[in-house]
Amino acid sequence: DSTNFFDDRGRDKSGLMAGMMVAIFGTINGTNGRADNIAVLRHVDGPMDDNGVDLATNGLKVMGQDVVVDASTVFDNGITNLADLQTLQGANVNHPELEVHGSADNNGVIHAAFIHKWADDHVAGNGVQVRGTLAGPPTATTFVIGRQTVNFGAVPGGLPARVVAGSFVEVKGSLRVSDNVLLATSVKLEDATGGQPSGSRVEVEGYVNRVVTPNASFELIGPNGVQTVTWTTVTTVFTGGTG
Repeated sequence: DSTNFFDDRGRDKSGLMAGMMVAIFGTINGTNGRADNIAVLRHVDGPMDDNGVDLATNGLKVMGQDVVVDASTVFDNGITNLADLQTLQGANVNHPELEVHGSADNNGVIHAAFIHKWADDHVAGNGVQVRGTLAGPPTATTFVIGRQTVNFGAVPGGLPARVVAGSFVEVKGSLRVSDNVLLATSVKLEDATGGQPSGSRVEVEGYVNRVVTPNASFELIGPNGVQTVTWTTVTTVFTGGTG
């Protein structure tokens, strides 16, 4: 297996789990695909907000983003449900660092397919990430995703010119705990991709339904339904992270 696997969070390819959201770059032939590159797409990665769990609504708040879970949500690394997170947070003593995969509805609420706990409490200076839609037009140095204010003043080259209200972006940086502002080190404008004809080069995003053969193939639920993806010929597997 010549696969080169990259994850700035330190996972190797054996860490791919059901519920994770991924983007596939490669070729497709019917319902089978061969991946050249795989990108794991976290929707949000960072600390829980104060009073982050609402058991009555199956809700969670992470980095100013509203998250809901259901019976299909996969919890990982010592947590099995929202009650575990509520207990861990206590009276806002801790702010567990969470990685959330899912898709956002028209109201910006993330429907979680996978939640991984990185740490019991946030460590100041740790990298964070948010992917989402701008709630309004950017100012000279800031914009808002959900309730999370992002300061992009230190981003090399500034904000991409096409980022406007309603743009979907990926932001990486660190959280300034004193006022809960995300200090961005990068802002990437992301566009939706459509289907492609059989045999052509493609890029598609979706959820890992199940790992068919460890380190070799998995099922992807994407816009065209379930597709089997092989990765023994993968050049690189990237993960969108917090670097």
